[in-house]
Amino acid sequence: MQEDEKLKKLLATHLMENTSADFTMNVMQRIEAAYAVQPYATPLLKHKLLQVLMAVFATVCLALLALSMVVHPAELPFHFIVKLPAYYFSQIIYFLIVFWIMMFSNELYKRYFLKTVYQ
Repeated sequence: MQEDEKLKKLLATHLMENTSADFTMNVMQRIEAAYAVQPYATPLLKHKLLQVLMAVFATVCLALLALSMVVHPAELPFHFIVKLPAYYFSQIIYFLIVFWIMMFSNELYKRYFLKTVYQ
């Protein structure tokens, strides 16, 4: 009990006030009013992320292919040869294939399954 009195004195000396009884109700009314104006937030890319990623991937692949046809190997002043086993390249290709399959399946899952579950 004495702690409550000390707390009230401390609040009174530092000019702090208690919240009103209907503070929570006022805040909730403001939140509901703001929600009624815009019921949901719009995504940044508006479901175009998959198309953007596919376009970037295709552009990078085409650019690398075009550069490999145009650019000639440079002559280095020293002899530098790195021989990598062929399975390194196959692992990279497999990784890219699995990555894109999983990304597409995740997008399809989100687009079709989650829409039916939450509607």
